Amino acid sequence: MPSAEMGTAARRAALPPVGAAGAASRRRQFHRALLRPFAGIEGRMVVLLLLVMLMAMLLISALLLQQLQAYYLSQFTSQLTGYADEVAVSVAPDLAAGSDQLVVGIVQTSVGDPQQSVIVVDTAGRVVATNSPGGPPSAGASLRANATIADCLDGKQLVSRFTDAATHQPYVGVAVPVLSGGRLVGCAWARGSLDSIAQTLASIRAILARTAAAALAVVAIVTLLLARTITGPLAELTARAAELAAGRFDRRIQVRGDDELSALASMFNHMSQRLRETLGEISAEKRKADAILAHMADGIVAAGADGSVGLCNPAAARLLAVGPEAVGRPLQEVVPAAVAEVVLGGGGDGRAVRVDMPLDGRVLIARIAQLRADDGAADGWVVVFADATEQERLNAQRREFVGNVSHELRTPLTAIKSYAESLLDGALDDRDTGARFLGVILAETDRMVRLIADLLQLTELEPRHAPWRPRAFRLEEVSAEAVRRVEGRIHSRGLLVGQEMATGTPAAWGDPDRILQVLSNLLENAIDFTPTGGRITIRVRPHPDGVACAVADTGVGIPAADVPHVFERLYRVEASRAREHGGTGLGLSIAKEIVEAHGGDIRLESAVGEGTVVTFTLPAAPAPAPAAGAQE
Repeated sequence: MPSAEMGTAARRAALPPVGAAGAASRRRQFHRALLRPFAGIEGRMVVLLLLVMLMAMLLISALLLQQLQAYYLSQFTSQLTGYADEVAVSVAPDLAAGSDQLVVGIVQTSVGDPQQSVIVVDTAGRVVATNSPGGPPSAGASLRANATIADCLDGKQLVSRFTDAATHQPYVGVAVPVLSGGRLVGCAWARGSLDSIAQTLASIRAILARTAAAALAVVAIVTLLLARTITGPLAELTARAAELAAGRFDRRIQVRGDDELSALASMFNHMSQRLRETLGEISAEKRKADAILAHMADGIVAAGADGSVGLCNPAAARLLAVGPEAVGRPLQEVVPAAVAEVVLGGGGDGRAVRVDMPLDGRVLIARIAQLRADDGAADGWVVVFADATEQERLNAQRREFVGNVSHELRTPLTAIKSYAESLLDGALDDRDTGARFLGVILAETDRMVRLIADLLQLTELEPRHAPWRPRAFRLEEVSAEAVRRVEGRIHSRGLLVGQEMATGTPAAWGDPDRILQVLSNLLENAIDFTPTGGRITIRVRPHPDGVACAVADTGVGIPAADVPHVFERLYRVEASRAREHGGTGLGLSIAKEIVEAHGGDIRLESAVGEGTVVTFTLPAAPAPAPAAGAQE
């Protein structure tokens, strides 16, 4: 039962579709079946040679028929001219004498070829006699309006071809003037039908057609046999080319003989080997290029000559905030408008365009390069996007830093110059005034010395060429030493200092001298900005990243707008007040450099009127290795 159902389904599938769609499908199938024999090289060679042969035979036949037609027509015209001359000579005396009956008798007895006839007219164009069997014109009719007769009566001998209006058969006419004693007395117009010539030429055409058909059949058979000697090796080449396209490069073609097809097979084998090697090299280079494009920090966007994006690496997608669907889209929809305008304008080869990204505040530098084809025509564009945000930020900080340093140095130098000029102008004579002025000069000089010392220290910290002696140490011991160093200032300001040490705090790893400098800077800042009676607290506790140390005070605090900038060099919240305390604005910057050099982190929290807390972390010291021979 299942077999019967399958057979029924197969027969239904084999039935042609019905309706207009079915008729169109059948026509397409018929056309394909009709053209299938001519789709291959064999069919095309046969058709081509047959067409060449047919065209040659048609040309030869046409030339032959044309020559035969011209020959027969020339012979027929000569015969017809002789007939007209004979009649003209015979009727000349009687026509001159006006003996119409005699002219009629001569014309009636002059009938030779049944396909020929003659008409004799007088000088008035009146038909005197004719032997045309049953056809016009009749005797007495006027042919003066006939152009041939009119020219003949003017003394001209004419040969013309025309079609009879009654029988629609082609005719040749020869009009000969009739002269008597040198005087024109009429015209003899001989006419002959070309029907016999047409029949003869038709017979010749039939013979030529049968001969051509036989010749074409022989040529088709010979061409087919010859074509198969070529298409056989070509079919093998085609099969191997298909395998080559499928990636099978190990199959080779057997070379037979030393003809052109054998040379082609040999070169095909060589090409297959070279293609396998080249594709291997290209694949390796492509993998390298893909890896480079995928992991490089700069973004690359490539567009074709039509302006559509053909490549957008992950860095470009991240910098331009576009997705994978950027490939295939117009360039102006992917890159910023400033870059697209330069690229599509055609004059941006080698240019660098600065792009400010308003959404995230980044600064990009787009470098544009034009791709060119072998003939020098534009073939596309490559745009490389580099993230210059950090560079711009560093440049801005550098400019600001130079300006701040210049300002910080100019202020004490101005004061020193002013007081020195005053001393030279006579203040030196007043001992008390001179001593006071010299004290100011010394204080301003100390400020410059501290500033330069801090700058030199920052310079040493940045390239990490300062001597570092990392080891395990207890952070609470370093904090106690820092408190002892500033103890005098703490008591003079009337401040309270406390230390809170959490139990279980591990030892820190780093250079204790550098960390002592950090704590000293933080304590100095806390002492400077904490009013009398305030409190400073140092807290040391464990931290997920190692050890944490916090310096908290109950001072004036820092406005929220200034908190993100306090670690910048020479940044001071209250410049005038900080200058009164002798600060340089570099203490927190130095502390940040030292902590980050240890692999730690530092942050600041503050509120105006409530105080400030600065917390930094350090890595914990590694656990000591167990002693050799220790038992588990």
